[in-house]
Amino acid sequence: MKEDAVPGVLVEFIEATTPISNILSALYYKPDKIIFIGEMGVVDFEKNNAAILKEYFHRKGLENIQIDFQRIKKDKHDRNNLGNAVSILEGIAKEHPGCMFDLTGGDDLNLVAVGIVAERCRDKGIHLHQVKPTLKGAQLVNCMDGVAVEIPGDVSNSIKEHFALHGAEVVGSYQSKDEGFQKDVDALWRICSKGTVTAKNQQSSISRDEPTNLWNRVINFISFNIARNATPAKAVLDLNRKEALQMSQPMFMGYIKRFRQEGFIEDYELSKSLLSIQFRKDPHIIRCLTVAGAVLEMYVYGLIKDQYPDVAACVEFLWDEVFDTLSGHDDIPNVRNEIDIVAMSNVKPIFISCKNGAVSSDELYKLSAVANRFGGPYAKKILVATNMGRVFYEKAPDDEKQRFYSESVETLREFRHRAKSLNISIIDNIQDMDAEQALAEIKKHC
Repeated sequence: MKEDAVPGVLVEFIEATTPISNILSALYYKPDKIIFIGEMGVVDFEKNNAAILKEYFHRKGLENIQIDFQRIKKDKHDRNNLGNAVSILEGIAKEHPGCMFDLTGGDDLNLVAVGIVAERCRDKGIHLHQVKPTLKGAQLVNCMDGVAVEIPGDVSNSIKEHFALHGAEVVGSYQSKDEGFQKDVDALWRICSKGTVTAKNQQSSISRDEPTNLWNRVINFISFNIARNATPAKAVLDLNRKEALQMSQPMFMGYIKRFRQEGFIEDYELSKSLLSIQFRKDPHIIRCLTVAGAVLEMYVYGLIKDQYPDVAACVEFLWDEVFDTLSGHDDIPNVRNEIDIVAMSNVKPIFISCKNGAVSSDELYKLSAVANRFGGPYAKKILVATNMGRVFYEKAPDDEKQRFYSESVETLREFRHRAKSLNISIIDNIQDMDAEQALAEIKKHC
């Protein structure tokens, strides 16, 4: 398909809510010119996206590509606007013989118009195709003969390029090839997922909590008096604050001693009930010891960072009215969002949310909203969790145990059903998998 049909001019029907569809054909065919066509929204699209597209294509080595925008104007005498659409498309076909129409973003009316033009302009050698999302990424489907071509691996986007196409800017993320830090993360994850000797010895008589839940209590207590997003060198904790500690002092100190043994804490001093901790001067280690879910994020990031062309954790991005103007909501101010992990598989974004503890349905909606807005049908959505499927109802009163158990199971069933309806894959109990099993499970859903 590519060898016998390389268009000099590509005609794109604007797909405002799925920008990937607007650029795939250009990346594959590398035409001399792109004509973006739309109706009412084309003016806003040009205003908000012309500079973005020009910069994007420049980065992709297509700095000489010409970009044009044409609007199909409304005609009060033609309620369906079919006449205007045919007139404009026929004019393009006659002016640019051999051009290609990408029908991906076209509505029914425009598709009818293209059909009419294709019949009228048979002698102009025009080509018709569509872009379709697939499990691997996307396909170009020739509408004339039905032949489909898989988009090759060298047609890809970085995380920053992907968000830029959607009118957003990545303002923060974590990426590292430091093997030393990865070893630290693996050690922290072992403590989080397996617990400590002290915790295991006391668990049978004191708590039925899983190690990951105990980890959350330890980290939450450490961060109790530490401001979010700070990177303190030292913290002083009052162990008498049992309402915040939520575990025995010996169990808590077992974790502190283990942190010291592994070198995550440089030193600590216990004076009566006051515990002074000297953290290792590494902001990423400090974050893992002060944000309960950070170690799971870093662990999953470490598993997949070499599996895809571009992977980042703690991805923070800012988007403004650029995107929402296309949908008619131009009064929305700048919005800041964060996603735990983003990976790019060629042009397909993979959004991963990591939850080391309780998960509410709100998390499903947050993940779905971000992925749909910044990936649409191309996006993969994955929730990685610990212990989500385990119900510990022993703490309930004897006469309430069965009701508590039944309600918990039903709530979990509803949660999984809701996730499925949102096309979110769930990977639960990752703490019970070794690294190879966990990676295989994640890749299975990508």
